[in-house]
Amino acid sequence: MPGCRRFVLSVGMVSLAMAAVTGLVMAIVAPWNTCFPLQMPAAWHTAAWDEPEHDPAEAQDPLVPDVAVTMRDGRRFVGQLVARSEREVAIESEGAVLRFQSRDVERVETLEPVSVVYARMREAIADNDSEQLLLLTEWLMNKRRYRSALREVEGVLSRDPGNPQAERLKLMLEAQIRLLESPEAPASRTSVRARRGYPLLTPAQINLIKVYELDLRRPGRLVVRRETIDRMIAQYAMHELIPASREGREALYRKPAAELVDLMFRLQARDLYGEVEVLDHPPSLRRFRDDVHREWLFRGCASNKCHGGEEAGRLWLATDQPNSDATIYTNFLVIERFRLPDGTPLINYDIPGESVLLQMALPAADSKRPHPAIREGSREIPWRGVLRGTHDDRYEKTLAWIRSMYKPRHEYPIEFDPPEPRGWTAGKP
Repeated sequence: MPGCRRFVLSVGMVSLAMAAVTGLVMAIVAPWNTCFPLQMPAAWHTAAWDEPEHDPAEAQDPLVPDVAVTMRDGRRFVGQLVARSEREVAIESEGAVLRFQSRDVERVETLEPVSVVYARMREAIADNDSEQLLLLTEWLMNKRRYRSALREVEGVLSRDPGNPQAERLKLMLEAQIRLLESPEAPASRTSVRARRGYPLLTPAQINLIKVYELDLRRPGRLVVRRETIDRMIAQYAMHELIPASREGREALYRKPAAELVDLMFRLQARDLYGEVEVLDHPPSLRRFRDDVHREWLFRGCASNKCHGGEEAGRLWLATDQPNSDATIYTNFLVIERFRLPDGTPLINYDIPGESVLLQMALPAADSKRPHPAIREGSREIPWRGVLRGTHDDRYEKTLAWIRSMYKPRHEYPIEFDPPEPRGWTAGKP
């Protein structure tokens, strides 16, 4: 089973990772992401661009800026400061309150608001630099600044008509803005689908997937509680792998967690797998998160008119809180289990390059199994592809992710039934 590397939870990591593709953006952002006072300067309340107040398509800077908590072991967490004392630091991130012992915290830094970072980034990019501007557009989309993102895309198209990436982003943004401006749009950040009760995986289900994808050569941080060892000894007392002597059994309690998990795997004690706490992401699932979900799957396929909305095909991806574990792991399980009407899976673990997931992400001319045209109202728009071709770095990263998954594959013992969108019609993937 593929193993774990250290997981660094950071709400802003997506944007920073994308910006790192170009040294320019990182050079712009980095100098202002450290050592700001906890009281936000009054000037930060002014948006970098004039937008209507309470615009549903343009997220606003929080009244209290986000902070980054850097731990002594190098991990970094981003969220809103809830409390800080001599004993602990608490922040709210992705709807959860994270608490840290002060002795384990290296530093707490206040981050610049998105509008200020955006203004600096935009000022440093030339108007004719389409590549940089489209990277900036995707960064804005991740920050829920859809109106600003659309303005940047329209600027690119005015100077570079027919740019396929800009046209695709423009369609996505216009659909997203229409959704947010519709009378039925939710007043909060909760998506339309969340209001209808679209199911997301629970923390226990996410943890179980992690267990099944562990690589014990690089196990990361694991927790096996004493009660779990008690149950393992009691249930498998007659197995040859469980020591017969009292001394041997007592020694099990002193073993590293990874060795205990290895023993569970050899015992095939599947009833105990869910009791193992996996604190980090296995490398294979981290690859999915960073190189697939964040790089192209979510941005390219989860728009309202594509696989993130109810008017598209049968494949429906979760979109609420796109950087949360619940959304990422739910979308992984959805594409892992999805089958076309002829029974073909989206992922071909034996021949990764033949995966429908990849073939339908390619331009139609380069694909063995082209994606159908996209319906926009009464029009059908030819599919241009999310990936530029088999030479695209994202294509190669997706191949590497598929190859990194544990083989032979197994069925996760998780009951999960994704909903079918209202607009699904037979024949659409």
